[in-house]
Amino acid sequence: MGAIYKREMRAYFTSLISYVFFAAFFAIEGLMFAAVYEAGSTTVYAIPFMYPLYLTVFLIPLLTMRTISEDKRQKVDQVLLTAPISVTSLIMGKFWACLSIYAIANAPLLIFQIIVSYHASVNWLLFLYAILGTMLLGATLIAIGIFISSLTESTALAAVLSIVANIVIMFVSSIFELIGIEALTKAASAFALLDRYTSFSDSILKLEDIVYYVTVIAVFIFLSVRSVEKRRWA
Repeated sequence: MGAIYKREMRAYFTSLISYVFFAAFFAIEGLMFAAVYEAGSTTVYAIPFMYPLYLTVFLIPLLTMRTISEDKRQKVDQVLLTAPISVTSLIMGKFWACLSIYAIANAPLLIFQIIVSYHASVNWLLFLYAILGTMLLGATLIAIGIFISSLTESTALAAVLSIVANIVIMFVSSIFELIGIEALTKAASAFALLDRYTSFSDSILKLEDIVYYVTVIAVFIFLSVRSVEKRRWA
């Protein structure tokens, strides 16, 4: 898994994708912090729940679109599948590489919190809980994106399908609410990523939300492994 992780990280930092990803995140996070700081607020933890949330939906597919599909397109997957590593290690190496890039994109939030802490009293536990939610959301969308990437050789198609999937799974309850189907809205709210994510802005620890995200991540990683293994034996 370590070799796959290093390979993926090297690929990200030698391509334009990661720099576009970082630039978009850093710019929006900087603007949000400037607004929070100028208002005299200490709620740095609220920044991920603003515009960066919507950036995540559209930008994470840029990270995941090439994870499997690019290897399939270049026929590199045949080499990887015959290497002395398990398919699970292959998928997990790619997953942790994507998550590392996402974590770096969110690193300025910690810097902002430290800056604010020099001028006012801050709630570090609330901040760390919000960051945990942000990382769990990102990890979930990454797991979904990797699975979709395993289904096609086209990186562009993988990106488009991932964006559509992200929008649906994030806002499914809002979609049903707009349609006016109350029963489905209530049922969908239990599965919508956005409804679960906003709970991390509260001061109450909700273990069921953490378990929910971890479960979804595990399911899509399992599906990715099965998808790749199917190609191995095809």
